[in-house]
Amino acid sequence: MTSSFLCENAAIPVDFSGEKIWEFETGGWVDGTPAIADGRLYSGSDDTKMYCLDASTGNKIWEFETQGLIDSSPAVANNQVFFGSSDTKLYCLNAATGSLVWEFQANGEDFTSPAISNGSVFFGNSASGRGGFYCLNATSGAILWDFFTEDVSVTISSPVIADGRVFFGWKDKIFCLDAASGDQVWQYEGQLGKSYDSPVVAGDRVYVGGFDELLCFDAQTGAQEWMFTTGTWISSPAISDGKLFVGDWNSLVYCLDAADGSKVWEFASALAPGKTQVFIHG
Repeated sequence: MTSSFLCENAAIPVDFSGEKIWEFETGGWVDGTPAIADGRLYSGSDDTKMYCLDASTGNKIWEFETQGLIDSSPAVANNQVFFGSSDTKLYCLNAATGSLVWEFQANGEDFTSPAISNGSVFFGNSASGRGGFYCLNATSGAILWDFFTEDVSVTISSPVIADGRVFFGWKDKIFCLDAASGDQVWQYEGQLGKSYDSPVVAGDRVYVGGFDELLCFDAQTGAQEWMFTTGTWISSPAISDGKLFVGDWNSLVYCLDAADGSKVWEFASALAPGKTQVFIHG
């Protein structure tokens, strides 16, 4: 098995022994996380291109050029690849050939990574401090609904869809929308700071990281259940077996009880200061 690791302007997969298998160099920074499906790896770059590579060999299968930077992570579903570009468009390509299926003109250049659910594409987008959240038909690109707040805010975090609802962070707020209609179910605004990281939904709870707080809400009502503070920037949380794991800017990893937010343990990694991401395997 292999995992994909992105470093500056290269895609570099390594096996579990740490040996490099292949390397593919792009013409710009690679900021998003690649998507892997059907033996192919998809990754965008600041060189304005979306690449499709053979996941085993690194050989390029196709490339598609936009008119802007591609910073968000692509999503792959039903032989289609979805991604946003700073040219203000969301693109849908044929995953096998790279040919354009459709494109959608959004209101700005900053895209979240899209999420796919039940034949719909969900994503956030912002321009000059004004944000919007969209739901499109994945097959045609037709808009099903959009959502804007009354104040001037920007969509920051990528969405998560669970139990027919959409959860995402918008500046210093958390929103829960009905996935079918776009109607607002609940909104949280309070001790959060800017919500840069995607929420995690598990059971009847949603977990969201802000500037230096991790908060837990009732997924149905939006009522806050607990808060854990680190004192510095934190990553998106990961959950397993009733435990919640989160990293912070000081290279600390915390394990919390997912039910009440109490700290089980913390671990100081040997990494240089920077937001420490946590992944769970097995």
